[in-house]
Amino acid sequence: MAPSAGLAGYEGILVKAKMVLVEWEDAAVHAGWQSFEPNQVAPPTCYSVGFLLGKTRSAIMLATSIGDGEVGGLLVIPRGCVTAIKRIR
Repeated sequence: MAPSAGLAGYEGILVKAKMVLVEWEDAAVHAGWQSFEPNQVAPPTCYSVGFLLGKTRSAIMLATSIGDGEVGGLLVIPRGCVTAIKRIR
């Protein structure tokens, strides 16, 4: 299927940027007083879906949208937080 006229100039991004599901761990803050259970300390697992725009040694970059002359919803995730990347077909 060919890209719509609104995506003119983005064919290269669409061809190169694969749609992926990224599983990653995030930091969490719990404000206020609460009991502390050392065995229950774990980072939350997050899932993000988007176009994989790039990877470096330190991070990956996803865009949730590719539009008329722009990309939107950029998300940069530190590589050390990424636990899995799965291509969506």
